[in-house]
Amino acid sequence: MPNVTELNDDERRAQLEHINREKAIIALPIIIYLCLVLLVGIIGNSLVVYVYHYRLRRSPSRYFIIYLAVQDLLSCSLGCPIEIVDLAEPYVFTATWACKIMRFVTSVTIMSSCFILICVSFDRFYKICNPLKGFPIRKVKLVFLCLTCLSVLLSWPAFVVFGKRTVETEISGINGTECSTSDGIVGTSYPIIYYVVLFICYLLLLIIFGFFYARIGYEIFKRKRLSVRDTWTAGMRNANDGNAKHSNRLSTEGLEDMSVVSSQTEENTKEAPSRKISEDTNFSPNQKSQTQRKTTSLDALKSFKVKISFGRMSVRTVRTTVVFFAVTVAFVVSFMPYLIANIIKFKKLAFTDTSDRSIYVIYNFCVRSYFVSSCINPIIYGAMNRSFRKECKYTFRRIIQKMCFCSRICVDQH
Repeated sequence: MPNVTELNDDERRAQLEHINREKAIIALPIIIYLCLVLLVGIIGNSLVVYVYHYRLRRSPSRYFIIYLAVQDLLSCSLGCPIEIVDLAEPYVFTATWACKIMRFVTSVTIMSSCFILICVSFDRFYKICNPLKGFPIRKVKLVFLCLTCLSVLLSWPAFVVFGKRTVETEISGINGTECSTSDGIVGTSYPIIYYVVLFICYLLLLIIFGFFYARIGYEIFKRKRLSVRDTWTAGMRNANDGNAKHSNRLSTEGLEDMSVVSSQTEENTKEAPSRKISEDTNFSPNQKSQTQRKTTSLDALKSFKVKISFGRMSVRTVRTTVVFFAVTVAFVVSFMPYLIANIIKFKKLAFTDTSDRSIYVIYNFCVRSYFVSSCINPIIYGAMNRSFRKECKYTFRRIIQKMCFCSRICVDQH
């Protein structure tokens, strides 16, 4: 190898590009990983936004899912391409503003997802403990606006912290540039403050996540012990106080008869209320007793039906809670390597020797591990939500039909 001090600018540039290509080949597994994240994330999150916004009934929980999908879509579509370029040009990256924008968008999406998952844990706790009260959609939209503003406010230092940084290469005397902490910021307290804020947000999510979901799990465990049979028995005992003999003779056929009687009674009430009143006044004591027993049984039946409907609603709520629990766990697990790797490198405990290929690959995967949560959420919804899975199949079928129709038209025209 010639003496570096004797090389002219063109030769230095050629040497730098040669080293850059070798480094990019080492990072090829990470580039492939990011390409897969980009593909799955854009397709999956676009499907989530479309299905939950246009195909399924709107509710606060579905607005949370849409908001998360939009954040993940931004992270995949804006963050992944620039990260791929950064890995493909580890020593010749010169797009300073692209680096700043990418780091800013990444920071906003991470913090927004973190805050929204905190709100989701509160919403799930509220929904499990107060199933009859809803979370207003208007309030949900206001929460989204406030969280976005807060995330932008906390993320703007990324424009200052990140940029073009000069790094040493394997050849002494030849330096390259990468997208990292800016040269003017190295050695200052700004990077420390930035990562401390990220760590606090992450720690806050862990604490609130652990508290609320532990309470939710305890509440679900308590309610699981209550069966439909117990509910029916308690309802009948309270409704038929003093009429135990009649309640024991009540059968399934009787329930069906009571449903018919109930509907007929409601129709008669609407058609001739004055007639019903006059008939009631002429009832004999025996007839009154029979009518009271029927009315009491009908009230028990209605109470039973209402409790069953609450039970079904509770099952749906629990299923949605499990989905959000899985999404939160995926975010926590995927973000942890990113935070740990940056802290370790900042403290110079490890990842200082990037000339080692295995260390270089492990470090670059860890600092980009948070992209996993951007593409895994649609997979979680597809695996755990039957309605979403059904609508996705329908959407794909419609797309294929339209593609076949368009291709048929093109063939006919030619």
